[in-house]
Amino acid sequence: MNVSDARSSSVLLVEGSDADSACIARALTFQGEPHPFVAQIVSRNDALRRLARSTFDVALVDLSPFEEAITTLRDIRRAAPDMPIVALTCHVDEHQALEVLKLGVQDHLFKTEVSAKLLVRSLRFAVERNRADTLESLNRKLVAAERSLQEAKEQLETKNRRLAELYRTAHEFVDNVSHEFRTPLTVIKEYVSLIEDGVVGDISGEQRRMLAIVEDRADDLNTMVDDMLD
Repeated sequence: MNVSDARSSSVLLVEGSDADSACIARALTFQGEPHPFVAQIVSRNDALRRLARSTFDVALVDLSPFEEAITTLRDIRRAAPDMPIVALTCHVDEHQALEVLKLGVQDHLFKTEVSAKLLVRSLRFAVERNRADTLESLNRKLVAAERSLQEAKEQLETKNRRLAELYRTAHEFVDNVSHEFRTPLTVIKEYVSLIEDGVVGDISGEQRRMLAIVEDRADDLNTMVDDMLD
């Protein structure tokens, strides 16, 4: 769950000093008005357990001693890759500062120089920038999804046109085949009828039987043509 509400922002405060933790928590509450930051103070060992149960708007991490704190910072980043982080320290050298930046820390403040007002401003900026980045990312995904949907729609329309063309071609083919079959079959049946009626002379019983077979087969072919049209 998220431990903030509509009027406040939640801070995961990872601080080694109890005195500093209490001081920072009070500053965040009062300096953050009318939308204060609600700090959840945890030790380095408890930070990951707290992240497993809750989500936070921002993390404020004390980086002293550095070697121990940087490990915690990496663990926090893995556990909450999208959560903005502001770092607090007494002193870091250039190499350490670069290492902190590589972990995606939004801001780096020195305890000896930071005021309560500056701290709140830094946290608020980190939260707002993270929200803006999230919205921008969602907008990019939405634009990409709309583009993909439009492409899929165009592909579907192309396939539908192709299917309609294939259907028309197939229908024309069936009509042509039907015509080509029916015309000679009609002629065959007419001639069979003339022969059976004795127009060309008398026929034997065997000949009449054979003509009946021809007529039946012609009817079968007509039925096949009808089935093709159905």
